[in-house]
Amino acid sequence: MNTSTDVQRPAPGRNGPAGKAAPRNVQYPIGPRINIDPLMAAALQRISRRQSIPEGILCRSVLRAYFAQQDPRYRQEVEADCA
Repeated sequence: MNTSTDVQRPAPGRNGPAGKAAPRNVQYPIGPRINIDPLMAAALQRISRRQSIPEGILCRSVLRAYFAQQDPRYRQEVEADCA
């Protein structure tokens, strides 16, 4: 039985005050996190690179298309918002 009192030191951090975080885009205030498998991640990366757009924008575009196809209420609200 080891009764030593070896205290681990915390990892070294940045010196000085913390930098200011960029303000969130108020147009898209909700940032969901999703779990994807490695094949999905690779496909997302390839398509994102091919279309020269960030992965987040591609995901938002895919969700919009899916919701417009699957959810009549979403489709109605988008159409009303664009009118």
